[in-house]
Amino acid sequence: MPVSSQTPTATQQAQIPAGYTALRTESVSLEAVKELQLSLSYEDVTIYLSADNTLTYIFCGNNSWNYAENEIAALSLKDGTLILESGVWNKAWSRLSYRKWQPKIFIYLPADLSADLSASIGSGSMKSTMAVTADTVALDTASGSMTFSDVNSRSGLVVSNGSGSTKTGSVTCTKAELDNSSGSLRMNAVNASMNGIISNGSGSLTAGNITVGTTAAAASDYQCIISNASGHMETGDVTVSGSLNLSTASGPAALGQVSAAAYTVSTASGSLKLTGLNGNGSLSCASGSIKAGTLIPTGPVSMDNGSGSIRASIPENTGLEFYAAHIGPGSISAFFPIPDKKSASAQSPVQYGNAPYYQITASTQTGSITLNKK
Repeated sequence: MPVSSQTPTATQQAQIPAGYTALRTESVSLEAVKELQLSLSYEDVTIYLSADNTLTYIFCGNNSWNYAENEIAALSLKDGTLILESGVWNKAWSRLSYRKWQPKIFIYLPADLSADLSASIGSGSMKSTMAVTADTVALDTASGSMTFSDVNSRSGLVVSNGSGSTKTGSVTCTKAELDNSSGSLRMNAVNASMNGIISNGSGSLTAGNITVGTTAAAASDYQCIISNASGHMETGDVTVSGSLNLSTASGPAALGQVSAAAYTVSTASGSLKLTGLNGNGSLSCASGSIKAGTLIPTGPVSMDNGSGSIRASIPENTGLEFYAAHIGPGSISAFFPIPDKKSASAQSPVQYGNAPYYQITASTQTGSITLNKK
């Protein structure tokens, strides 16, 4: 592998804090690299901007520990794949404070990589001080922490967070897969030109505005899936040029203005709160609650409620054709007259306002559906 030792510049030396010593410095050209893997586990890692198309890394050992050669992270290059990998874990470290042994790694990368990038951290930490662009990007955090500025992928982007903490600025890509298990995942904004899959388990997922579908493809090609299990989810506005599937199980989810060509919004026993909902589709609620905010239909909308509650506000100038498909012991109330569920006319649609009329079909068991005037 064409790796060379490189004397750190004054800027690089300035990053080495007191109590640490540079034990290894290596540099390699990225000219022929097709994939870059930063496969690190327990170190404290910081990424800086490189002045050229090379990767340089500096391993700084903690002066409180005498490192064996195989405990120092190393570079390897094979078949176009460049890997920076942690050294061997010393079992003695588990009995000591990390301040007694944890090393620091400084990595210098170009801002725009003509390669795939995967970065993973185990129980340590990884922080990028700059925006990063690559062909594809995969970020993985186990129980440690990862912080990136803006991340741009010319193709797919995958972010996985276990029980740790992952934070990014804006992410831009063709296809986005964001998965948070029991930790904390925070993103300033998500822009995916084709597809987006965002899932949260029992952790906390927070994102700014989410946009899916910005290329000149047919609307049917765009798809966004957002799911929340028992954790907490909060996002800004969600705009999808195609279809949106938004669901929460037992956890709470709060989103801004949601717009989609077609949507499916559902909750089991959790709560789902939206600033507004624009498009056509369905809202279903088992025993939880859906607060849809301002509902602006562009086509048929169905509401199906079990023992929970669905609440929405509709602009006053919207023409509606309302049909009560089923009313059990629960209730449906609206700002326009609805026939008594016991009367023969209860099965006939009710028109409100002026054409064009948008069809709303509502059914409830023991829960409630409330439509207010905006």
